[in-house]
Amino acid sequence: MQGCVAKKYIQPTVSPQSMDIDCNQGIDDDKEKVGEELSCGLEHITYDQVLDAASDEFVDCLQPDTAADRYTDLVNAASRRCHQLGIGRWVWMKARAAMGDTAAAVAVVILDRNRAHPLIPVVNPGGVLRGMTAKAQAGELHLHRSLFAILSRDSVGGG
Repeated sequence: MQGCVAKKYIQPTVSPQSMDIDCNQGIDDDKEKVGEELSCGLEHITYDQVLDAASDEFVDCLQPDTAADRYTDLVNAASRRCHQLGIGRWVWMKARAAMGDTAAAVAVVILDRNRAHPLIPVVNPGGVLRGMTAKAQAGELHLHRSLFAILSRDSVGGG
């Protein structure tokens, strides 16, 4: 096998300061472009519907900032909730990059609430968010359907 020479590389160490990752940094600076390329169904739902579907624990994570809009508050709350659910920062950041900040936050609301699903509860929130991210990248994520199912369960008293 000529041309295939295995080389050993020594990877430089990284200082702890450069490893600090800000989960709330602006990954999705061009929200309009992301929305045009991949629709996850956000155009079918309202902010109030998202809050109605949110778990009590998620609502507790909301810390309204008068300087920011409510969607920024939703994203910040989702970031806090990811930490509480054991969802890694990298998984959260990949979800934001793939589907946009607001859609990723709604995805966290959905998977958090579905931890109490009466038939198929979410037991691995990080795995579910990875799966939702893959669906978003394939153009097959429909957040509105999941959100409407939660609201429907609530209206009939199913949890």
